Amino acid sequence: MMRFRKGVQHALGVAALALSGTLMAQEWPIPNKPISIVSAYPAGGSSDVLGRAIAEKLSSKLKVPVVVENKVGGGGQIAAAYLRQQPADGHTLWLGDVGPFATNAHVYPKLNYDMQRDFMAVAKLVNVPVFVVVPASSPYKTLSDLIEGSKTSPKGLNYGSQGLGLGGHIYGELFKREVGGNFNHLPYRGSIPALQDLMGGQIDLVHDNALTSGPFIATGRLRALAVRANQRMTQFPQVPTMAELGLGRINHTLWFGVVVKAGTPAATVERLSEELVATIRTPEITKKFADLGLEVSTLGPNAFNRFLADENEKWKLIIRSTGIRLDD
Repeated sequence: MMRFRKGVQHALGVAALALSGTLMAQEWPIPNKPISIVSAYPAGGSSDVLGRAIAEKLSSKLKVPVVVENKVGGGGQIAAAYLRQQPADGHTLWLGDVGPFATNAHVYPKLNYDMQRDFMAVAKLVNVPVFVVVPASSPYKTLSDLIEGSKTSPKGLNYGSQGLGLGGHIYGELFKREVGGNFNHLPYRGSIPALQDLMGGQIDLVHDNALTSGPFIATGRLRALAVRANQRMTQFPQVPTMAELGLGRINHTLWFGVVVKAGTPAATVERLSEELVATIRTPEITKKFADLGLEVSTLGPNAFNRFLADENEKWKLIIRSTGIRLDD
């Protein structure tokens, strides 16, 4: 009888271990199941560049495929709708920035998602400086030249952005309000098309981040007149910050972070956060991003959630001051 009881206990123990193993296997990451990093911007854009760098390292570390999916449109609403259709299992991540994660709620009256209701914060990853760039052939050598040119030009100056309601649009309207110049907004479908037209002389300036405009500045195809950053960049020490030029009130930098669908298990979110932060803080990735002018600045789920709430409140007031409001 004793032997029988021990046999039963052993069998139950094995079953419990098996069940535990099964449950663990169901948690993130599930072996051989691809992980998707969703970007709301076109290929070649800032989140695409950042996402692919993370995906490569994360895939190597986890031994599962990690791919970037570009779901472009609606200032992030297409990406949001796509993510909400996926299982809440941590295998679909949204890598986004201040636009879809903080400003959209105050730009779109009929936004098709709610950040707090539909998504869960996973990790903040990087801060990204934002340049005011002009073509290398531009007559404007300084920011003061540019501002003066906008006031004396009969039709004003045309600035391109990554799209209606996105970062370059908001930064452009903030700049316009602050300096009092005459600037006309021309929206594009992402940074790269806007920068291409800028280099071609079709527009006069773009407010763009270091990930996409930095390489063109480095090769001399664009000239940076100012940068939104806490201090001058090591890569471009000749470029003054907005604060240095007396425009500290609009010295807002860009940032990127990751969220997942609401309902994803807390343990999965924590594990995802740990893996992403560890990936972004590897010497190889840190150096790669530093070379591009990015600052690795990480927050875990709880801290990132508080950060998002603070950013939401900050940008609500800023957006109000610009008067930007989109109907669709």
